[in-house]
Amino acid sequence: MNRDFDLIHHDGLIRFINYMLRILSWISLIMPLLALAVWSAGLIIRATDFNKEPVGGICVLLVGAAFFFVTFGVFSIKWNNYQFKTFNGVCFAVAFTCLTAY
Repeated sequence: MNRDFDLIHHDGLIRFINYMLRILSWISLIMPLLALAVWSAGLIIRATDFNKEPVGGICVLLVGAAFFFVTFGVFSIKWNNYQFKTFNGVCFAVAFTCLTAY
């Protein structure tokens, strides 16, 4: 948009905005995975404190991993020319393996 309308004349500001958008996008991708890991670890630690099997934490981890791999597999498909590569199949296979283990 800036190339068409020449809104911002300072190249450093454009680089800074691009950098901040890249950082925000990576944070938005990583934070749900970190929250899932902390939640699963909390469930596992709490179960071991009460001398029980950590089934709940493992189930949350497996379902979360399956959701992640399905989402990653779908988002990595090249939709403009509909390329379904081996990597997409591996993501779906890992997701279905996690759901089967659940």
